[in-house]
Amino acid sequence: MNKILRYNQYKEIILPLERIFVFRYCFSLIEESKIDTPEEENETEEINIDVEISWIKAASWNLLSGSSYHPDLIKILFEYGKRELIEKIKDLTIEKNNTLRIYTNTHTEETCPFNPEIIKMNEGQEFLISVPEKTLKQTITEDNIAFLIITKRDEINALFKSKYKDKLLTISQERNLLEFFRSAESIEEFSYRVTALGNLVGSLNKDMLSKATNQTKSNRSIQLLESLLSNISTDQKVAEIFRNLISLRKAYPVHGDNVEGVVEAHKYFELDYPVKDFEKSWNKIKSAYCNALNELFEIVKSFESES
Repeated sequence: MNKILRYNQYKEIILPLERIFVFRYCFSLIEESKIDTPEEENETEEINIDVEISWIKAASWNLLSGSSYHPDLIKILFEYGKRELIEKIKDLTIEKNNTLRIYTNTHTEETCPFNPEIIKMNEGQEFLISVPEKTLKQTITEDNIAFLIITKRDEINALFKSKYKDKLLTISQERNLLEFFRSAESIEEFSYRVTALGNLVGSLNKDMLSKATNQTKSNRSIQLLESLLSNISTDQKVAEIFRNLISLRKAYPVHGDNVEGVVEAHKYFELDYPVKDFEKSWNKIKSAYCNALNELFEIVKSFESES
């Protein structure tokens, strides 16, 4: 079944004394088969999404202009909101009123991932959405790799908490784990998944790693992890996979393929360059991450047994 998401308008929402920017983006949603039929008017749903971003995050992305926001912010938040609605429509979790919050702890990208110059934001603009036959709930019961990833993350954190009194693998929002259960049938969806996974891979407990390795926090979290694991094993495959996943993220959605390490990361995971089969490539990347977690678990487990 296909649905049409049509963009209508936006408005700024002023929240006194709050250091955030909020924009409400209004859309219409209808089944494609209902367009130009007598039922179209009654079958059309009006939905909206409030996208808010903190001043701190906007500033870190160079989206402030004096004491207000840069005009590009409107288009960037529109892109975030549109993508969030499309995911919810596909998951069958869409509501009349939706909210997306963009803060430093929810979106860890150091630079804005979107290029506003290529974002189209025109009233009446339509987006065709193919709604899968299976609901997200059905997919969750069938996706073994996604389940293994989440389970292994919990097991690794349990081991680290036992030895270092804190977990290793952090996450800004638990719902981000749903990305592992979602498909990637287009370049946009593939980019979204890869970016989310890259951010997840980079979300390591730097404070804990610094203490465990007796190194300063100035080192990157991957370097700290590599240093810790080198005391346990000569196999550096875990850090290697993590590094390449982060490099792969740099290519999507708009950073460009000429960024250092991007082409090499495609070769490392045996992906076509450029990627053509998005679902197959996404499954390869998920499997690689799952393998890295399995390796990490075994290394830390062996270290625990020797202690």
